[in-house]
Amino acid sequence: MLAAAAIGRHNTAVTTGAHLYVWARLADLPLYGFGVPWLRTLVWGVAMVSIGFVFVGLFTRIGPFVR
Repeated sequence: MLAAAAIGRHNTAVTTGAHLYVWARLADLPLYGFGVPWLRTLVWGVAMVSIGFVFVGLFTRIGPFVR
């Protein structure tokens, strides 16, 4: 997100990736506390895919939020 903000790239992939990452990490916290390893793995995978969205958004022009 810092790289996207620094170069002024705020497109759909970046914003979707950022939102998915935050919500996935927030969902991971109670799953960690309750000790649900298989669901935590899925939520962690969503967070990693969302980082990929941000990375792709840095180098492509996707969606209506392109500047």
